[in-house]
Amino acid sequence: VFNRHKDNPPSWAQFDHTYGKYFDNWTPAPTQTPQAYDMHKHARKMREHSSPGIDGWRPAEVRVLPRSAWQCREKVINLAIELRTFPTVYRNGLNPAIPKKADSDKPLDQRVLSIFPALYRVEMGAWYRILAPWFNSHLHPAMHGGANGHEALEVSWGAQADFEDALLRDVDLLFAAIDYY
Repeated sequence: VFNRHKDNPPSWAQFDHTYGKYFDNWTPAPTQTPQAYDMHKHARKMREHSSPGIDGWRPAEVRVLPRSAWQCREKVINLAIELRTFPTVYRNGLNPAIPKKADSDKPLDQRVLSIFPALYRVEMGAWYRILAPWFNSHLHPAMHGGANGHEALEVSWGAQADFEDALLRDVDLLFAAIDYY
């Protein structure tokens, strides 16, 4: 994102002037970056036996790194922001497709995984913890999935009731489910 808008950085004031009327009580996202404490805490919560990252680090190894290691990572993040570029390895991930059904090579029968460096997972997880309260405070009540208290399945009961009502009244109804991840 930083490199894409390097010559013409986004302006919150311009965005607010153009689109502000569509948002009630909208505030910019926090600018705080993950601190060593946040990353250390997040690393300690990693599942020990989950897959290693493409950087070769296993979660069991990342979990035992001392806080001083995360102080160094905090410096890397701050330098990346200052230079407006993150480590190249952060822009690449592995995306293996694991068959959902045995011996199927059809695209819809595959589960695509995203594998990133273990350090990236810790740093971005800590950053997510900073951004989540802001994100949740701006989430439209009709949006579900990807946020605490907004389980994607919660929408199912309401949608089912709407479908049944539409069938009884013989009216057309459209339901859209968007996977934005």
